[in-house]
Amino acid sequence: MIALSATLLAAQKDADRTWAATTAYVLNTTSVTSSIIPTVENGRHYICTTAGTSGSTEPTWPSTTGVTVNDGTVVWTDNGKRGDVLCKIVLTRTGQDTQTYGVDTTNRLLHVSHTEQYYSGIANVVVDNRDGNLTALSLQGYQGVLSYGYITSGGNEYAATAPLVVKAQELYSTGGELICALRLYGLLDQLNEDEASCPFILAYDTTSTVKDLITLILSGGLTDELGRQPYSHCTGYTPTYDSEDGLLDSFKVADYLTINKGETRLAVIRRLLGYTKCVIRPEDDGNLHILNPTVSGSTYNYEYNDTINSVGHTFFSKTLRERLVTPNVIVVDSAEDHAAIYHGSAVSAASYALFARWHFITARLASDSEADDIAAAIIQRLELDQSGGSGYAPMNVGQEVHDYIKITDTRQADTRTGNIAYLTRTYEPGKFDFTFGFGKPMVQMPLMLRYEPPEDYVTHAYFREWIEQYYYPNLFLIDRRFDEMDMRIGSINTNAYSGLAVLPTEEMTLKRLTVTDRLTIPYQ
Repeated sequence: MIALSATLLAAQKDADRTWAATTAYVLNTTSVTSSIIPTVENGRHYICTTAGTSGSTEPTWPSTTGVTVNDGTVVWTDNGKRGDVLCKIVLTRTGQDTQTYGVDTTNRLLHVSHTEQYYSGIANVVVDNRDGNLTALSLQGYQGVLSYGYITSGGNEYAATAPLVVKAQELYSTGGELICALRLYGLLDQLNEDEASCPFILAYDTTSTVKDLITLILSGGLTDELGRQPYSHCTGYTPTYDSEDGLLDSFKVADYLTINKGETRLAVIRRLLGYTKCVIRPEDDGNLHILNPTVSGSTYNYEYNDTINSVGHTFFSKTLRERLVTPNVIVVDSAEDHAAIYHGSAVSAASYALFARWHFITARLASDSEADDIAAAIIQRLELDQSGGSGYAPMNVGQEVHDYIKITDTRQADTRTGNIAYLTRTYEPGKFDFTFGFGKPMVQMPLMLRYEPPEDYVTHAYFREWIEQYYYPNLFLIDRRFDEMDMRIGSINTNAYSGLAVLPTEEMTLKRLTVTDRLTIPYQ
């Protein structure tokens, strides 16, 4: 979990809104709520200390912290200088010098697009290389930690995100400028490259629970009765268990866990967690955390509100999407040859009433209640996948995947709650925001994208970032196809590459912005 100081939380709470005439403003009860800025920026922001309606003409704004000004029936108080945004990446590797690139370093950050989702984390980072400092560096394999923050009353304050690893470094000379582009991927993506060296079959009478098996898989110590260890050649990790449901440390998958040669660690962990309500998430401490996320109630990790009272963050825009949960009946049974036969089920009632779809699972069960619990866990996961909506907001440096949030939109008289399924943070000079969404992304129809490149950075890497920035989360592209496209089109321009046709499918499982279901990208 990202830990935020009070001043950093205050700085990130709300992007300052511009003053507007004859507008009702509510009282800001604390200094961590929303603020406004003058129509002509003066580097300061102001909080409402007496609620009311602003006047028809803009007041003369003070420039001393704590000084008030009357505006119609509103009283504004000078809240000091606006916090400047911060972003940096720190690259480390054993035996090598640490490299840091930020907003004020010699080699400045020009662009960051950082995406996190259920089972993946990737980032594209562009660094100014006009002095050639990065040309002599070989940064692939470095661990990179992206941090976001603000200049607050406490100085430069950052919140770090989960570590990534540099997978590719690309150097460009274009338009009289030198730039370096880094592509990084996260710990779950790395687990998705760890393949089993041999098959594995768990005994029917094993005492190993889901929690035991996940711990062994991550450590590399998983062993079957024949002594086979499919992941002993992989890097070992010790997971952190933050919270658990009743199944994680009780349900024994037994002989219903088999691993094929070449199957990845992430795929097996996903199967195991699929019997429970728990999820896995890399965090800023560099560890893999397993937790039972909050999915209901009135206590939220973060709130977003377009009017901002005493809590929350503003948002620029949001969308809502309503989808059926399918399947919406889960039936869990013992096999006929099991010594004891148990049965359980769970229903997603609203979708079932509209369009009934069933799914049947066989498992080695200990009781009817265990079968019911497994079915309920699967229904919860399906409902979270299908819950709809997304938002576009000022940067929230503390937001994480699986967080339970609330959006209040007074314009539509609508409130939406849900768990973050994906988020993308974007930084570039003058831009500091992020998009987020609930549920599995859905592409509803084939798309044809028109790419009109800018004068600078007309490269494959920039095109890829453009796709991810402006069409994420509604479009995901196959990484290997990008490699093939390199050979076909090289440096991209409007003549060489005019469009991209995508024939998607609704059910898309994401892996490093890669789909496992069929997706067609024809070449021109």
